[in-house]
Amino acid sequence: MSLPPTGQDRPELQKAIEEIVDSGFAGVQLRVNDERGEWVGSAGVRKLGESAKPPTDGRFRIGSTTKTFTATVVLQLVAEGRIGLDSPADDYLPRFGLDRRITVRMLLQHTSGLFNYTGEYYDDGTVAPGIPWQGQEYVDNQFHTYQPDELVRLALSKPARFEPGTDWSYSNTNYVLARLLVENVTGRSFAEEMQRLILQPLGLSGTVVPDASPEIPEPHAHGYYRYEHAGQWKVVDVTRFNVSWVSAAGDMISTTKDLHTFISALMSGKLLPDSLLAEMRTPHPKFGYGLGLFVEETDGGTVLNHNGGFWGWGALMYSTPDGSKTLTASLTTGDAELDFAATAEAFQKAHQRLVKEVFCSGQAEPAHKAAEPIGFSSAAPFEPVLTRHTEAETCADPSSVMTLLADSDRTADGFTSYRSTFAKGAVGAPAHCHTKATELFFVISGSLRVLVGEEITVLNAGDFLAVPPHTPHAFAAAPGCEADVLFVFTPGMGRFDYLRLLGRVMRGEADAKEIAESAERFDNHYVDSPLWRAALEATA
Repeated sequence: MSLPPTGQDRPELQKAIEEIVDSGFAGVQLRVNDERGEWVGSAGVRKLGESAKPPTDGRFRIGSTTKTFTATVVLQLVAEGRIGLDSPADDYLPRFGLDRRITVRMLLQHTSGLFNYTGEYYDDGTVAPGIPWQGQEYVDNQFHTYQPDELVRLALSKPARFEPGTDWSYSNTNYVLARLLVENVTGRSFAEEMQRLILQPLGLSGTVVPDASPEIPEPHAHGYYRYEHAGQWKVVDVTRFNVSWVSAAGDMISTTKDLHTFISALMSGKLLPDSLLAEMRTPHPKFGYGLGLFVEETDGGTVLNHNGGFWGWGALMYSTPDGSKTLTASLTTGDAELDFAATAEAFQKAHQRLVKEVFCSGQAEPAHKAAEPIGFSSAAPFEPVLTRHTEAETCADPSSVMTLLADSDRTADGFTSYRSTFAKGAVGAPAHCHTKATELFFVISGSLRVLVGEEITVLNAGDFLAVPPHTPHAFAAAPGCEADVLFVFTPGMGRFDYLRLLGRVMRGEADAKEIAESAERFDNHYVDSPLWRAALEATA
């Protein structure tokens, strides 16, 4: 059932979630608790083909918001003296032979360097695949059960990203290990410990640790996954789904009310001693991630958060440091014609809009911030995949190749991508922008500046750069320039190779033999794309 809003009328919040639905989401549930009281509302539809709104007390899959719950359970066991925060994780999980330098803290803060079992993207352009997480293969595994040990051993069979404690990289492997650590230490299942330490004390009756069960308790909305297979777009209902593939890194089900109760209790010191709460909220200097929480500076002050989501579902959980003001929400995707890039962009805009309304009194970013990208308060790890051929900014198109490319058909270039032209000085993203997938910039013409951390990289025509997942970045046309840019999300190895060759074609560096062989190496939807055809025409 759908509950009526309580407290003061908040038309600006209702308008915000309706506009989020208009941007392509199937449904939204929102709950806000602040000095004006509690407001709850929903927009869109519960299920495709029906007119009923999503229930405001409905359950939903919270994705990586689970990590905050998992980290809290581990820290509660630290408080009980059963786990040492800076002890080697190997002490508690000897069967894996973990590097003895990896501590429990490193697991919770993503500084272990362990391979992410859902796949990694490296700075030389190579991709190391993990378990299937998108496309037809993902759908075919909708009810497959993964064992936590299986996921960990897959990760450990791959090279580490870096030496333990020397860098930061978001990895679901860390939180699967955290689950196993809890189970080994307590002798009980992770779900039982979650119930004992958090769910029962706080009365979170709407929250579930599903393990391998594909079910989601009523009431709930439906989530859908739209994907391309064999040249056709398909839509599948992913409401019932075995989420053992993500385990304690993102498998939980909850409600906006329970998320509010949890984050408010956590921030106000009801779940952890002050010393451990302070540890949890101390951000890593490179990215702003504490122990299972992001620490974000907004125009309205500091907010703590951990959003989550996977195909069909998105969750938001934000709070002020004292827990007095919270924002919790669920978003579901439907059959809107959004590819991954457009969906990611819509999700990003949605949570930015809601955070602005709730924590920044609806105020937009100051005008001076829109002039050009600026540095971040917490620098991100800068290990981009980069192909760059000149250091100086080149505004003018050097040859007819660029003119043809800029004037070519502006449809997506055969894969999950979109094109956009930035006018002189136009900013392409706010400085706190970051996505949950690798984002690749390929410059078709003009010159683009991309800011990652405190470094600005200049990209000219034929250059590309891939920004790792969860890395804040901003981008803009170089001063006095325009930039025609292809954006690609979650690029696989074939896409890197394709864009490298496309850049060589654009610069006249690829010979006829290399171009001819490309037809055998790439799928037809690459080499038949308007961008590729325009480049070949210009170099014929």
